[in-house]
Amino acid sequence: MGNSSNTAQKVAPSQVDNENKETKKLKPCCACPETKRQYMRKMLWNRKRLEHYMGSEERVTTTESLNSLVSKMNEQLQRSEDTTSTLIHSSAVLHETHNQFNAVGATIRVSGKMISKYARRETTDKFLISLALLLYFGVILCVLKKRIFLF
Repeated sequence: MGNSSNTAQKVAPSQVDNENKETKKLKPCCACPETKRQYMRKMLWNRKRLEHYMGSEERVTTTESLNSLVSKMNEQLQRSEDTTSTLIHSSAVLHETHNQFNAVGATIRVSGKMISKYARRETTDKFLISLALLLYFGVILCVLKKRIFLF
């Protein structure tokens, strides 16, 4: 029996070491209570170590610098929001201007077609008036020829 107890004692520490290794390998997000306790101990130890190395003045300056950084980030965020709203407004104005430009362009095209149409009609009208004048003067010549010259 003495041999079996020595063997049991030798096996038990190796099994305990294997269990400890498995426990150490677990991630902090694991749901087992032992891992959570180990994670919390590490967090507290890191916090105590940080407090030990940093004096109270350094903590105050660090807090102040973080507060100023947060305020600067808020200012930058506000500027970004203002810039975004300006950009949205400018885009809307640009879109409206583009629509008006297209409307004016369509009006100009229609006006150009009408002007060319009226130019053709003017040429036709001039030609017809010239023919009418020639006919009128031809008739006048015929009348004068018959009345004045009796040929």
